[in-house]
Amino acid sequence: MDSFEIILAKDTDETLRKISIFLKQRGWAYKGTTKQSAMFESNWKLGDWTITINGWHGQGVGSRNYGDIRLIFDVFLIRGYKTIDLWQHQNLASLPERVTMGSLPTFKYLNTMAFQKVKEFEVQVPR
Repeated sequence: MDSFEIILAKDTDETLRKISIFLKQRGWAYKGTTKQSAMFESNWKLGDWTITINGWHGQGVGSRNYGDIRLIFDVFLIRGYKTIDLWQHQNLASLPERVTMGSLPTFKYLNTMAFQKVKEFEVQVPR
């Protein structure tokens, strides 16, 4: 990994850690993370509600060559089997395939937005 990928991986891991702490403090149960190809999916549950986070895990080759990038790119709020709300990077295809240190603020912003959306989604769940 180059320095850009290391910095972004640390930022993404820290964001996921903050999300996990935030949700656990509010009673959500972590249901695990699965990996497939170049993507990951993490799930937290509270009753019949689920918050799902997807992103690139930085190991493996997917349809796009993003190398070792670890990044969150969408968050779902699900009740039962129905998506209630969704945040995702609106133009994922526009993310540069060959990323550079200059892309770092954009990618870190996506992680920040993901955490903000988790907070917004969490308060939608009735207690």
